[in-house]
Amino acid sequence: MLSTQESWCALISCSSLDYEIDPGIKGLRDQLVENTVTGLAAAGITAKVVPKLYQNLTPTAALRQADMLLVLGGYDIHPMFYGQLPHANTYTLSDEKGDQFELELIREAVAMGMPVLSICRGMQLLNVALGGSLCQEVGTDEKHYIPADRSAFVEHKVEILSDSYLASAFSERQITIRSAHHQSVLTLGENLRATAFADDGIVEAMELQDENLVIGVQWHPEDSGADPKQFAALTGLFVRYLEQTVKFETKGERHEDNDICSKRISRAGGDKFCTRQFVRRM
Repeated sequence: MLSTQESWCALISCSSLDYEIDPGIKGLRDQLVENTVTGLAAAGITAKVVPKLYQNLTPTAALRQADMLLVLGGYDIHPMFYGQLPHANTYTLSDEKGDQFELELIREAVAMGMPVLSICRGMQLLNVALGGSLCQEVGTDEKHYIPADRSAFVEHKVEILSDSYLASAFSERQITIRSAHHQSVLTLGENLRATAFADDGIVEAMELQDENLVIGVQWHPEDSGADPKQFAALTGLFVRYLEQTVKFETKGERHEDNDICSKRISRAGGDKFCTRQFVRRM
């Protein structure tokens, strides 16, 4: 452990907080945000929600005092960001500012070497931010969502690849998850690897193929109906990573070794991570 403090800080991004949305969806969104904050607190992580997008906040400024980024779900990403025209079933925010900000936020966090956990839309944003594309409609057979009620969740199993960071968080290779998505990953973004799948082949999780802990899950471990052990397993993984890799510096100080990483360590090996040191600006 390179440094200690009373708690870590996670920056939560949920762009729909800045928009007027359907009341039914709003209630679910607010509950998921609350569940996320509560789950992070249980792991010793303080949550800080991104302020309103219209305050001219830059991604760099937003991330400055955070130890990790957590990007939550929401409406569909406008397909212009991955070179497609909108499908009839695609539901985007009223403008593209929320998409643009979160895409830039993710790119900045990845460039900084900051750990990132992205959920549902967040995983799709991660994929698009790194140059990937999406399938705009997975089908209406209620396998992954209920077309008549987009605020409802379905349950199905996913298979986790054993040589992944995700596998080091969960003791079982197959878990039952809570899902509510009608879009999915089509082509993977640069340096991303699919690490969990539904039985129909849809990508349910991904991670960055380098030393940074960057994970996306297509399901909702923060949902009230999900097994609480799943969100605890994910937050526990990030806490272990932070304890072993984060170095603190105050403004004005220099650390010549803050971008050094040892050889890759097996991801399924448990609590061992590479020695790259993400530097938090205080």
